[in-house]
Amino acid sequence: MFTAWRRFSTKMKLVPHFDPEIVKKFKDETMHPRRHPGRVLTPAYQVPEKIYESIKKVLEDESIACLRNDAIILTNYLRERLRPVEQEEVAQKAQLMQDRVREKYNISNAKKLSPKVIDKAKKEVVKSLLRHTYIWTAMDFSGYLCYTYLVGRSAAEYAIVSTIFAEINKRDPSFQPKSVFDFGSGVGTVIWASQGVWEDSIKEYYCVDSSSKMQDISRQILALEQPKKRLVKAQVYFRQFLPISSQRKYNIVVSAFSLLELPDAKSRLETLSNLWDKTQDYLVLVELGTHGGFQVINEARDFLLGLFSKGRKQSFDSHVFAPCPHDMKCPKMSRNEKCFFEKAFIQNPFDNKERRAKETYSYVVLRR
Repeated sequence: MFTAWRRFSTKMKLVPHFDPEIVKKFKDETMHPRRHPGRVLTPAYQVPEKIYESIKKVLEDESIACLRNDAIILTNYLRERLRPVEQEEVAQKAQLMQDRVREKYNISNAKKLSPKVIDKAKKEVVKSLLRHTYIWTAMDFSGYLCYTYLVGRSAAEYAIVSTIFAEINKRDPSFQPKSVFDFGSGVGTVIWASQGVWEDSIKEYYCVDSSSKMQDISRQILALEQPKKRLVKAQVYFRQFLPISSQRKYNIVVSAFSLLELPDAKSRLETLSNLWDKTQDYLVLVELGTHGGFQVINEARDFLLGLFSKGRKQSFDSHVFAPCPHDMKCPKMSRNEKCFFEKAFIQNPFDNKERRAKETYSYVVLRR
């Protein structure tokens, strides 16, 4: 609908230019501004009935009431989660804390101070550093937590991924993927969502998840071991680790709610490079619409567009397909704001009551 032009002054600005035909329709009132062609309207998605029935069978030996209560706790925890702090950030904070303590105790020459004062100052630095540093811990997706995730997160994640796939399908109707690579496949929401858009064209899914329990649950939901009851016609392969070879390409590669589970920037960028090497057409990256989620999405965007200013600059044959109308630096990052979207969905009705809810997400779709 509009393109962004570069303007050089003290800061780089994005100036929108609207399609004259669209502007004319607005003025003639033949098109409402909220219905412009750049907007993709999708319903409040609900997990397909056949998937939901299969989920109930998977959970038949579990207490749904307990799982629902714990799912609320899990969701709140995920919404507050931040990206892991880098070692250089910790070092910078430690130096700042040391400087403050030196000033407080008027420390100019440590040799003149008593061991008691030095010990007190050291403890104060450590205490202050712990208080002001986010402690990231990896989540252990095994056993009960996997069932909790299935109950609390599957409906929201299915709706979000379905919305992104619907946008790709609307803007590029000729795109009919035959293969899907799913990094951090979890309980299988990417498979469910893609089946709703490209069921007839997809012939293969390659799913990578470090949790064998998550893979087991995904297999059970899709009934892959029961030929007559399978919920997907395509071949589905599961692995616990990313394949090293980049010779095999996939039409669409997806990382949904997984980048924030990697322990540092080095791991994230190495994974992104690996995923891009496997991408033939589209790479979809999505996280929760939190500050941590947006930060890792923007980091991935900058990296794959070659926008890193220091050290890690690398050339990739990529451009942004959605949601940004440009391939430049995100202006919201310079204002310390986050770019996110909101999606309405219908929760799984485990108590036979239909409940609507909303979830926020940040995403980027890149294309070769």
